[in-house]
Amino acid sequence: IIGTELGVWFTNNFSAENPSWNQANSGMKDVRVTDMDLRKGDNKVFISTYGLGIYSGIFQDTEPTFTMNSSTKSLEILVGEKKSFDVDYKVYNNFNEEIVFSLEGAPENSNVIYDPAKKLVVNSDGKLKVELKIDQNSDVGSYGLTLKAASTSKSRELKIDLKVTSDIDKDGILYDVDNCPNTANADQSDFDGDGIGDVCDDDVDGDGVLNADDNCPNTPDGTNVDVNGCAVFTLPLDNNKVSVTSASCIGTTDGSIGLSIEDASYAYSVTVTGQDDPITLGGETKTASVTGLGTGTYTVCFKVDGQDTYEQCFEVNIGEPKALSVFIDVDNDNRTTSIQLSGSSSYNVEVNGQRYNVKGDRFTTNLPSGLSIIKISTDLDCQGIIEREIFISEDILYYPNPTPGDVNVYVNGEDSKVTMSVFSSKGDLIFTKEQEIQTTRKTDLDLGGVPAGTYLVTLEGPTVRKTFKIVKR
Repeated sequence: IIGTELGVWFTNNFSAENPSWNQANSGMKDVRVTDMDLRKGDNKVFISTYGLGIYSGIFQDTEPTFTMNSSTKSLEILVGEKKSFDVDYKVYNNFNEEIVFSLEGAPENSNVIYDPAKKLVVNSDGKLKVELKIDQNSDVGSYGLTLKAASTSKSRELKIDLKVTSDIDKDGILYDVDNCPNTANADQSDFDGDGIGDVCDDDVDGDGVLNADDNCPNTPDGTNVDVNGCAVFTLPLDNNKVSVTSASCIGTTDGSIGLSIEDASYAYSVTVTGQDDPITLGGETKTASVTGLGTGTYTVCFKVDGQDTYEQCFEVNIGEPKALSVFIDVDNDNRTTSIQLSGSSSYNVEVNGQRYNVKGDRFTTNLPSGLSIIKISTDLDCQGIIEREIFISEDILYYPNPTPGDVNVYVNGEDSKVTMSVFSSKGDLIFTKEQEIQTTRKTDLDLGGVPAGTYLVTLEGPTVRKTFKIVKR
């Protein structure tokens, strides 16, 4: 039965080379079919259409035939054992033929029994019981069974999934899920969780030491063990830490080593080459420092009280410090300086007598107008002191330029006097004198007594250092 754009069509000889199709006339002729359902039992078909409602009709096959069904879809049978399943068959339109049943796909040497018989003359509804016994030597695994029923004119098939399993050790656990398939262990105990049952596992606790040599056969999973299979005390590799906190200058003993632990629940004893007394760590004390060390290589060893087999040692080298290096960048507009540092991890920076302790490689600060003195050093005397002078000048304003003789010069800031020097274009000093700065911040430059030409003028005061060019007409 098919639904089409032109209604429902049916055939009684679908398997023929050229089936003959007939159009249904039970209210379903020449309508567009959108869905179709069959109600089992009375073969009533329900049709939904496009815009024309729902129709129904009864379709009956007039040709003698039979059907075969089973509620069993899968079987699981142990090797050497048997199981059965039922098959229901129904006849239609006075079907009366001999049917031969056969089961295909079973393991080799399996025994099949058909009840009431393998061959039956079927002319009414009935039931067939099929019993399948698996040979003791059959391979475990999955098989696809096909039950075939064939008469002179008709044939039918049923598909059933078969799983063959075994229980060789007779412990009630099937072979394919038994963690010791050849040794009885109904409790399936597996101490180390490796999928191999304890009764057949040659390393029950999974520590790498076979049971025959294991003096501690129940060591918890993940425990470090010795050759006898017993636990060995250990700590994470990064639990103990050693660092050089200060280099040492030649001929001095100002180097230092830093010590630390992560797990403070143990009592530690730390020895350092050349130190008479060990350092203790643990509890509230997680860090310590060893000072007064000269250049050289030192062995630092961590031990844990009560754990004689545990020791972790480090080799550390205290060398000479790197050269102290400083790069100073001055921003005159913003009156700041940025200092790039290298050669140490901490620095002493002094700006106009104010001291700063700097961690890292960069330091920035504001500078006042005038002369600033910056001194940079470290805690190691051998790295020396770097001193720089930085002058932040106040701004000046001057006009006219060119000038017939007199120049008005305005000086920012608070200086009351400046020294004014005038030089020729060749660098010869023309004159120098001290100039008073008026309250208006103005001072005068008189070029009336010099010939026409280009001159360089410098102003110097506590907060002023400026040079400018003037053209005398």
